[in-house]
Order: sequence, then C-alpha cells, then structure tokens
Amino acid sequence: MIQIQDKVLEFKGQHYKGTISCAGIQELICEFGGANDYYQNLGVFVNVFKDLNEVQILSINLWNCGLDSFESMLPQFLSMFPNLKNFKLSVWSCSLGDEGLKRVAESLINLKTITHLFFDFRWNQVKDKGFISFSQALGQLTQLQSLQIDGSNNLITHKGMLEFAFELAKLQELNNFDLIFESNEMQSVGIKHLSEGVKHCKKLTDISLNFRNNIIRDDETLRKACKALSMCSQLVNSKFDFLIKRRRQYYINNQPKGKKGLYKNELFKLQRTVLLDIETQKEDNN
Repeated sequence: MIQIQDKVLEFKGQHYKGTISCAGIQELICEFGGANDYYQNLGVFVNVFKDLNEVQILSINLWNCGLDSFESMLPQFLSMFPNLKNFKLSVWSCSLGDEGLKRVAESLINLKTITHLFFDFRWNQVKDKGFISFSQALGQLTQLQSLQIDGSNNLITHKGMLEFAFELAKLQELNNFDLIFESNEMQSVGIKHLSEGVKHCKKLTDISLNFRNNIIRDDETLRKACKALSMCSQLVNSKFDFLIKRRRQYYINNQPKGKKGLYKNELFKLQRTVLLDIETQKEDNN
C-alpha cells in the first residue's frame, strides 16, 4: 500500500513492480511486518524508490524479519539519501544478535550529517560485543541533537554501557536523550558509567532514562545520576525510572518524597529543572 499526503510517502511492505518517484517528498515511511512474506531478499526493495534527494526524514520499521534480508538492504538503501537529517530505525525481534547490530552500526557511520536518530532494537539477543560496536559508530555522529534508543529485552551488561558512555560524551550538540533499557543485565555500576558520559553533554536539556527490571540495588546509583545531572547547566526536563522491586520513591520539582533527605543536596543543585521524576523500587526489608 502506498499513501502520499503533505509531502509524506508511506509504503507498507508489498510486492511492487516498477519504481516510485519521491520527487517533492520530505518524509519517507517504510513498514514491513514479517517482511520475508513480501520480499525473499529485501535488497530487491532498494530498487523501488528513486529521486530521494529531497527526503530529510526516513523511517524504517521491520519486525520478525530474517537477518540476512535486512543486512542486504540497509547499507545500500541509506546511501541513497544525501540530505537525510532524521533517521528512525526499528528492528524489533529481527534476530540481529551481536553480528547483526555490528552491521547496522557500520551503515550508520556514513550518516554523519543526521541530527536526529531513533533506534529500536528490542528483543534481538544483543550482548555487550554488539552494543559496543553500535556505540563506537554512534560516537562518530557528532551532529546529533536528539538521540532516542530502545534496547529493551537484550543481554547487555555494565561492560557494554562503559563504551556507550564514553562515546556519548563525544556528542556535544546533543540536547535530547531518551534511553529505554528495560530487562537487560545492567548492574548499578553500568548506571554510574552512563552518568559519567551524560555530564559531558553540556547542551543537554531533556533526558529520560528507563532501566526497569535490571540488577540495580544500591542507593549510590541514584546519587551518581543526580550529580551527573547537576552538571548539565541547560537541563530543563529529566525523568529517571530505576524500578526494581516493591517500594517507589518519587522526586518531582526538586521536592523529595519518600525517604526524607535522600539525595537532597544533589537535587537542589538542579536550579533549571522544572521536572525531575526519579522512580526507584527497593527491596522491602519488612
């Protein structure tokens, strides 16, 4: 199915004979569910579009796709967008693994002019090796202003987060950072590594971190996170979710509720923060 409206072209996976001109199109959306039902090799799909010079926003949504078909399409396809600024890639449950994510990373390296990146790689059995490859590619995208990542339900630990934090610190133009990392194998030290990277992003105004259902148990994790945030002088909005077990403690508008005085000094340093919502859930000893 093909829909064109207000300079947006939406293409939903199907066999298509011939080519589609994207002259005058600024946003291209490509969706594939079980894409191998439409193309035995997604490399064939690359030849469907032409006249892509004006496209600035590209969205590719794939789920339940074979790794080989995905790899054959992405590098060549991305090379066809010389003026791309905003790239949204969702590869939900595509069996990428470490090697697949490495090849995705190699494709991203050439997108040095993009300013907005959204990447969803949930449910792909990715471990530290693959995440490190992705992080190293990410560090080369120095023009990024907005970075949104959903890496939930993988197997990434603090070792992968250490490299990610190091590369994140290179993104000096970043003003929006949204990281969803539910149900990985992240320990408290991984959050500390991330905090060290965040504090170098001096233009950061909005941050949201979600680490639900990881292995985070010590209060020092939140203390480190708050200290890192306090060094982001431009910070406007922030939200942390470190849900672990039964009891939640909320921090909103710099007013701690729950355990009295916890991280009070660090929180009050956030003079420009209008929303700070940190959720933690700790073991109930009772």
